[in-house]
Amino acid sequence: MVSPSAKENHDFWMRLAAAALIGAALFALMPLARMMRAENDFIHWYVGGTLFGTSDLHIEKANQDLQLKFMGAVLDHSYFIRPTFYGLLLKPLTWMPYLTSYVVFQIFSVGCLLFFLKTYARQWPDISVFAIMSVPIISNLVNGQDVTLLLAFCTASLMLARKGATFLPGLCSRSAPSNFTCSSSPQSRCWRKNDTVYSGVPSLARLCYFCWVSQGEAGRYFSVSLPC
Repeated sequence: MVSPSAKENHDFWMRLAAAALIGAALFALMPLARMMRAENDFIHWYVGGTLFGTSDLHIEKANQDLQLKFMGAVLDHSYFIRPTFYGLLLKPLTWMPYLTSYVVFQIFSVGCLLFFLKTYARQWPDISVFAIMSVPIISNLVNGQDVTLLLAFCTASLMLARKGATFLPGLCSRSAPSNFTCSSSPQSRCWRKNDTVYSGVPSLARLCYFCWVSQGEAGRYFSVSLPC
């Protein structure tokens, strides 16, 4: 007779295997050639780190010139639009050649996803089943996006908040790369009750002021637009 726990374990692995097949099929339908050539959104993070500290950070023409230099192509009407301080966080990417940096970024992105899954897998095991066939997650990796970094920031913020911290959870949630997404999340609305989210804003305000005084008009416009 099979024990209930053994049956549940068997059923979980069957669901995971089925989800993996679905995920593999979805992955095969993605523009993989674009992914392999690093001709995707990663160029914005690399250019953003390169131009941080200059007045050209949010200038489309300057962004496109570097896109052509690093990637050999230009993404029309697409350039760095994250808050100015995010360029500082991306600076380490520019310490390596473009393709090397791309590989490191993708590995780090997968690591952020695993951190998120490991944190919540114990209380909700099927989260791995849904993640492995998730179109947004697959698309994030194929398109070199930073959504998994958002997951890692939010996960760290929630973990710290549960431990009673205030400053660090607020700093993590306000530093999330997709601040507009993070601000609309249920967790964010919950944390506002005890001002946990806002506790990191003064530090970001100082950082944005540093960006403001070190850049030209375009950089000043974006740097004072604090995450809300």
